[in-house]
Amino acid sequence: EDAFSGLPAYAHDALFRAYTRQAVYYPMKEDAVDIYLAPWQGELGQPAFYRQIAQADTRNIAQVQERYKKCEFEVHLIWGAQDRFISLSQGRELCERLDADSFTVVENAGHLVHEDAPEALVGLLMEML
Repeated sequence: EDAFSGLPAYAHDALFRAYTRQAVYYPMKEDAVDIYLAPWQGELGQPAFYRQIAQADTRNIAQVQERYKKCEFEVHLIWGAQDRFISLSQGRELCERLDADSFTVVENAGHLVHEDAPEALVGLLMEML
């Protein structure tokens, strides 16, 4: 975390761009990547990005997921079939742990389903609402 937080801005920007492009199934437009990058730049944003990545450690996730249970409201999970960050099997496990009301897999979508398949996402949201 410390090593990455101290990268020169140009190196951080390049690393972030490469990382973010792994979150989608289809190539992402440069202006879209710029929108995701903006809050993670500068003196506060850059270290915050690496801090949140470090917090996604599997040990931290294992500790918190023991607390997952059925919610008092409906939970519908929508998952990109080609998610490279959180596997489909992990999504299904989350669905079971939460006793979610539904689990929908969107084909040709990665972690950022809203970037890869916005029409499918809006359609699913309209059905659920």
